[in-house]
Order: sequence, then structure tokens, then C-alpha cells
Amino acid sequence: MAQPQRGKDSRRGSGKPSEEDRGVSDAAGPLDRAAASALSVRQAFRGARVFLTGATGYLGSLVLEQVLRVCPEVDRVYVMSRGKKSASARDRVDRLLRLGLFHKLWNSPDVLAKVHVIEGDITRDGLNLSVEDSKEVLRSTTIFIHSAATVALDDHIQHALKNNYVATRNVLELCAHMTQLKAYLHVSTAFVGVAHDKGSTVLEKIYPLMDGDEVVDHQELAHELLRMPEDEAGVRCMMYLKRWKMANTYCLSKHLAEQLVASYHRKPFPVCIVRPSMIIGLAGAPYPGYLGNLAGGGGYTIAYALGFFEKSGHAWYPQSVIDVIPGDVASSVVLAAAASTLKGPLRARHLEGEPMIFHATSSTTYPATNYQTYLYAKRFFTKNPPPFCLLPFGYPDYPADYVPCPYRLWLAKSCTSMKVHALCYLMRLFGKAREAQRLYTGWKAWAYANSESHDFDLYFSCSNTKALDGALVEDERNDIRCLWTRQTGDWHRYSRTYMAGILKLFLRKNTKTDDHDFKFIAPKQGPLSRNP
Repeated sequence: MAQPQRGKDSRRGSGKPSEEDRGVSDAAGPLDRAAASALSVRQAFRGARVFLTGATGYLGSLVLEQVLRVCPEVDRVYVMSRGKKSASARDRVDRLLRLGLFHKLWNSPDVLAKVHVIEGDITRDGLNLSVEDSKEVLRSTTIFIHSAATVALDDHIQHALKNNYVATRNVLELCAHMTQLKAYLHVSTAFVGVAHDKGSTVLEKIYPLMDGDEVVDHQELAHELLRMPEDEAGVRCMMYLKRWKMANTYCLSKHLAEQLVASYHRKPFPVCIVRPSMIIGLAGAPYPGYLGNLAGGGGYTIAYALGFFEKSGHAWYPQSVIDVIPGDVASSVVLAAAASTLKGPLRARHLEGEPMIFHATSSTTYPATNYQTYLYAKRFFTKNPPPFCLLPFGYPDYPADYVPCPYRLWLAKSCTSMKVHALCYLMRLFGKAREAQRLYTGWKAWAYANSESHDFDLYFSCSNTKALDGALVEDERNDIRCLWTRQTGDWHRYSRTYMAGILKLFLRKNTKTDDHDFKFIAPKQGPLSRNP
């Protein structure tokens, strides 16, 4: 397992880091050594017109906030959003900008005015843009960041492909007609590489799907699954998931999308791919502890807090590595990767055969285990109990030598299921139908993910991301943090900050302790001030 480089780090206020501290070594080659202190994200985004999808999602919102705050000289950010019956695209984005996440920008109307809302739908040809919007983005977009996706692990394969593969194809076809486009960044997931034995290292490369010694064509496979009747496609997909050791339809659809993106590389624009692992709350600016949704790690944490894990109800081995990453680290990798694709010392790599892939992960830089995260959660929620819990006698022990037993696991999950169904029934009786539906949906997602097939225990290489981090100019390293290491982070304090955020933001309860960095920021009331 790769170990993080030791030494001083400027983000901790301890002096200028050496090339070794930044992950730039002699083994990396002369390009990486020359790259140190040569990449400026601000310079790359200065005067740029950025097209961003998925801004109302968690990672997309972090990217939008960070590009506006860190790169205020960006010329314009086109934020595409889909209108709904309850709110137009502009209303949805305005509501987003009033969240505490954007509090550092509330008094900067000139910067907020750079956000241009565009109504569209990535699942439709041409993104369903209006004629005027289409003309503008085609002639002026210079950086495209595609962050929109469906992240449900158990989606039907046809729905997953429609939102993650077909939508990506629609985006790329539009980009092919953008006359000023200089860089395309695709947000994928580190878990496209889960078809490895436990304990393996996943490299920053595309692993093709194979039928024997033949590479599977991504277009043919997607077309096959989409044209089938729904039930037949579901059965066929289950066969493919087993054959290629894919954990779920989300991973498969994102894997195929990566191959599609790679086929567009340098034709006519360079592309890169960022693969985050499970994105959880912010570790630093602008809002430590903030979490935008309960997908992935956030869902597991709140499931533990509410007592979903009965005794013997853990499907994962205690010593398995769990790869989670603070949201601000993931968004920093997105901005730095886009900048390096546009210009800078790493650009030569981007222009080679395959697109560069950057992991936004922690398993090789500062690994955490399932047992470690369990201890953090038990200590925190014992001292800071949630409003209600399904375990009246406290959280059960999860020994370090625990071995999941399929029969006991089934019993434990069945017990949780009965409790959740009973609680949802009572909540509906008392007029809490919406809250009951959220609880039920969360339980279903937890029950699906709490299985041994999702206990990956993999190490995700960060070689490219280390080179990216090492290339950053010195005065941007506090605002752009691409690595989570023992020098730049602290799992102990961060876990308390992150869980304090979950307790307040989703369970509406304050902590009893103050050994964390979370401070609640209420959404802004009233309209935002934006200069025309």
C-alpha cells in the first residue's frame, strides 16, 4: 500500500513543502519535477466561460461555489438545470445560491451575476436547450464540466444508462459543435474499478470489459440493454454484473460512460476524467461539516445514528478499507484537473493516447477502515444522540475480529425492516407522510448497500492526482486541496465535524459537545443581490 509522503505542508502553516512532500519524486520523471509550482487554477479559469451540469447535485454545487469563490475572474458560468412542476430552473438555482454553502459569496453581487441559468435536460437531444441558449453556449463555452448523473445504486439498468450513458453522449455531441471549447471534464466514480480482488490496487486507467479475449464494445452493449424489454434487460444485466464483477448498475453505467468519453479524446478537444470515491461532508472552507445529500457515506452514517445496524447487522469486515473523501477535496480535484487539461505543465500528458484520469480518493493517501469509522460514529452519537433511534438500549458492539454471518445478517436486517415499516406507518398516521417516505427510501438504499458485495476493500492509486497537487502554484494551495493525507487532514476531528453537520442539517438537532468545527449557517432569506 502506498504511504503518504511525510514532511511539512503549507496548508498546515508549517513552511514551504518540498517536492517530496507534494508527491513529486525523481521516479515521477522530469515532467512532474518541472511541474512543481507551475499550475494556476485561477489563471486557467480567468476569462473562461464554464458550462456546468449537475450544479443542483452535491458535488456540482461544491464545484460551482469553489469556482466562483476561488476564481472570481471567471467570465461566466452556465448552470444548466431542469425545471420542475414545483420550481423553474432559475428558482432551483436561486434556492441553491441561498444555502449556507454559498455564504462567502452573498456580499459579492458582481460574482453571483456571473451565474447564468440555462434550462435543459441532459437526457434529451441537444440537451433540450432553447435556440438562443444553444447558440450562445456553442460559440462561447471554453470549459465543460459534466457532473450530472443518477447515483442510485439499485436503479434499473435502463434508467441508469439513460441518465449516465445516453446523457453523456448527448453532452459530448453538443460539445463537438462548441467552437471555443478547450477542455472537457467528466465526473465518474472510483468504483468503476471494483472488479478486482480485495486488497488490490486500482490504477488511474480504464479497464475494458472483456468477453474472453475480446474487448466489449460499449456502444453495442448499451444499445443491446436499452432496446430490450424492461424485464429482460434487468435479467441480462444481472448476468453481466456477475460476469464482470460489477457491484451494481450504477458502476456499470458509469464504466460504459467512461469508455464513451475516452472515444472523444482529442476529437476535437482534450478530455479528462475525475473519479471520486464516496463523497462526504466538507473538511474546510467554505463550510466545514456541510453535506448536501445523504447518498453514499452520508446515508450510511445517518443509518447508523438512527439504529439501522442491529447486533450482527454489519455486512462489512471491520478491517476492510473504506474509501471516503471530503467534498472540498473532490471539488478541488475537479477544478485542478480541468485547469491542467486546459493549460499547464501536465497538458502534454492530456494530449497523449488516453485521457488522463484523476482519483479523488483516500485509500492510498490516508486510509480508513470500517472499524475505524464505526468507532467514530459510536462515540459521537452516544454523546450526541439523534432525535430518535431504533435501538432503545444503545448501539451494539462491532468487534475488531467480527466476521459477518449470512444467517445472522438476514435476521438483523429483517428486524430493522419491521421496525422501519412500523415507524413509517405511525408517522403517516400523524401526518408525517413526507418524512415517512424519506425514512423508507433511506432504509431501502441502506439495505441494498449493506451487503458483502459492497465491502470493496480496494486501494485507489493517486499517482496522477499527486502530480496534479504537486503542480499547483504556492499561493493557491490553501484554496485548492487535492489530497487528503495525514499532513493535510485529521480523521478524528473531521469525523466529529462531519457528523455534527449531519445531526444539525438532516436531523435538526444541535450537538452537546463542541469538539468539532461545524457551525450552522442558516440559508439566506429573501432575494439575492446580483448586479446585472
